[in-house]
Amino acid sequence: MADPPAEQRRVESLGGRRPAGYEEGGFLVMADPEGNEFCIIPEGPFELDDEGRAGYLDDPDLSL
Repeated sequence: MADPPAEQRRVESLGGRRPAGYEEGGFLVMADPEGNEFCIIPEGPFELDDEGRAGYLDDPDLSL
């Protein structure tokens, strides 16, 4: 995804949601209306911190 916040909004507009239990996780985890979980990740390389958390999660436009 070129724009994870925009993709998160799109998924939510289609009935998707953030599942519980991933608040401190390393990636943006979403679930479709049937509960199938998947990650939204940016295109290209991205940095991980010392705990394995993806740097793109610090984007203020994400609804975490």
